[in-house]
Order: sequence, then structure tokens, then C-alpha cells
Amino acid sequence: GSKAHDLKADAEWNTVKKFYSHLPAHIQEVMLDYHRQFEDANTLLGQMIKMVDKVDAIGKLILFERRGLYGNIHLKNPPSERDIKIANKLETGNCTDVWAYSMKLMFEANDFRPQVVNIAKEFLIVGLASIDRELFSWWKT
Repeated sequence: GSKAHDLKADAEWNTVKKFYSHLPAHIQEVMLDYHRQFEDANTLLGQMIKMVDKVDAIGKLILFERRGLYGNIHLKNPPSERDIKIANKLETGNCTDVWAYSMKLMFEANDFRPQVVNIAKEFLIVGLASIDRELFSWWKT
């Protein structure tokens, strides 16, 4: 809601338009529509794209953990206020935990469809099981 946020959003949208500018106009229009749906997360397609984007990042963290590499939010330079707040709430700086919790908050704040949330939950159950972890205790059914 701040002027700085609006300026950042405008700059990001201009960058997205530039990224797709090499495409034919009709394809560019479709890609920009998909991107807007991703940003707004208010359609089924937008929610699916947003969920897959988040799950992909968490999946990479799970793969790192499988190899004994653990990310820590407190070591980001600089960590975001949101990440720090979540890490403090969860009492862990583990990136997998913090980003998964952040994803859950995103689902709730944007009223994601239950089917989309369940796909993410199933992914987390399988991914976490692969590193001998159970689904997070804070993830309610």
C-alpha cells in the first residue's frame, strides 16, 4: 500500500513486459495474462502457477537437506522481515520450514482453493518423508 511498493510493482511489471517483448503480439498477450494471473493468484490457473513456483523452491531445499545442506534464514544477506518474523515464530531458521510456513500463509491470505493447497501438502508429505521428516506440526488439515 505504500508509494515505494507501487513503484516497485510498476518496475517489475515493466521488466516482465520487456522480457516477453520479443514474442509475437498474440503470444505476448497470453504470457502477460498468465503472468498477471500468477501475480494476482485469483484464478485457478494463477493459484496453480503460484503454488508450483513455491513448491519448486521448497523442493530444492528438501533436496539440499537430503545432502546434509541446511539453509538458515538468519544467514541471508539481508534476511527479509517476513522471514525473520516466521523464523522467530517457528523457533527455527531452517529455510525449508520458514518458506513452507510462508507458503501456507500465502494460501490462507489469498483464499487458495482446497485442491491447490492439497497438491502442495501432498508434495510436502512425500518430499519431507524422503528426508525422514514428517509434515510440519503447524500444517493443519
